[in-house]
Amino acid sequence: MAYGLLLNQSSFTLVPSTIRVYYYIPDYVDLIQEFWWQTLDHPPNYPRIHKFLDFWKLNIEAVIKEIEISSNETITYRKADILLNFKNNYC
Repeated sequence: MAYGLLLNQSSFTLVPSTIRVYYYIPDYVDLIQEFWWQTLDHPPNYPRIHKFLDFWKLNIEAVIKEIEISSNETITYRKADILLNFKNNYC
């Protein structure tokens, strides 16, 4: 599966999505750990990520402290000449 491509269909779009899970193990509540996972998912509902989080809740003893989800939809690009004009005007 190619993660760099958007897979368009009539009713949904798969986009590369990343989830960052901050969690702790009940025996070590002062130690926050981090887990990253990348997959293709359907924003804005992210059903595959929700399925993963349901699995975590049922099968993993670690307690989730915080979750960050990012996807290709949130990434924007600017042309280099716009950035150079910004730098020349404000720096």
